[in-house]
Amino acid sequence: MGIDVEMGELSTLSGQLRSAADGMGGAASQPPDPPDAGDSTAAVTALLERLTTAAAALTEIVSKASGDVEAAKATYGRSDADKADVFKNIM
Repeated sequence: MGIDVEMGELSTLSGQLRSAADGMGGAASQPPDPPDAGDSTAAVTALLERLTTAAAALTEIVSKASGDVEAAKATYGRSDADKADVFKNIM
């Protein structure tokens, strides 16, 4: 049993992950201005800061995943080409 994947699919996946990370990057760069939530302002502000921290962490994870897919694509491509050369030499 083998695994077959189109190189274009890996490029698409990596691009989608990169776009998602880029999109989250702006939101994760700094928390919004504290809202006026009356007595709850401090709690809401703390929540927004935690959400911003979580968004930054998620951005890093998704960005790394994009790079990992690109690296896997390169490895898969080299392996596929090497195996093709082996079969050419047999014939």
